[in-house]
Amino acid sequence: GLDISIKSPVEATAFSLERIRRGEDTISVTGNVLRDYLTDLFPILELGTSAKMLSVVPLMNGGGLFETGAGGSAPKHVQQLVKENYLRWDSLGEFLALAVSFEHLATTTDNARAQVLADTLDRATGTFLNEDKSPSRRLGGIDNRGSH
Repeated sequence: GLDISIKSPVEATAFSLERIRRGEDTISVTGNVLRDYLTDLFPILELGTSAKMLSVVPLMNGGGLFETGAGGSAPKHVQQLVKENYLRWDSLGEFLALAVSFEHLATTTDNARAQVLADTLDRATGTFLNEDKSPSRRLGGIDNRGSH
């Protein structure tokens, strides 16, 4: 049955993790701490990166927040760029976020041109994934120069 409860961040995280581990559908209304687990940690555990995760948050006045990771921390990316001349910033999430941003614009303003951009970017992102163009974490693989 339906369980609606209010918990501290620690209790809510443990409760959500237990349900997720059991494979149960779980909706958590969260503050920032648990949100980080749901939108950053879990994608990293499941997909190996936060760059393949898109978090969409509808805003109260009709707007939207479209958030994604970059597959690592910016300081580490810069450190590797300076040391090895190798930039591995994964823009996949940005491509996804931009597409849903265009789709949101198209829907909320009845803008057909924005929908064309959304559809085109979705198709391009599919090609990007099918051709495995995401940057590699390690020197010697494809970096941003080959990815973009």
